[in-house]
Amino acid sequence: LFSIVQLILNYRNNKQKNKKTQLLFGKLELELIQAISDNPDNTLLIDEINSILGTSNKSVEVQKKHRSDTINLINTKYRTFTNDLEPLLEKQRLENDKRLVRYFMHPEKHKRLSNLIDLSQQIYPK
Repeated sequence: LFSIVQLILNYRNNKQKNKKTQLLFGKLELELIQAISDNPDNTLLIDEINSILGTSNKSVEVQKKHRSDTINLINTKYRTFTNDLEPLLEKQRLENDKRLVRYFMHPEKHKRLSNLIDLSQQIYPK
């Protein structure tokens, strides 16, 4: 009976650990966040993001899908971790050419992320 209870408790603990690690950023997500925050104006253009994600040589549709999925995942993890309703990464059309888009992050949001980034980097060291 004791071993059955212990198995159940271990199973529940593993599920909780898996949920916590799912909240952590992956290697590519960390690289993207770091690249945006390292940029003086906290922005990246689509071509720079595609380069980080390794989709530069893929079709436009694949680039768009992968970029969208990655940014949505980052924003979901950010919202879950910080309880902030606003996304971490936002996009904005350039004033001088509405066809071009830049992705940006407000600097104060990066400060709120430091704990999550630290935990993620422990799993995916540089």
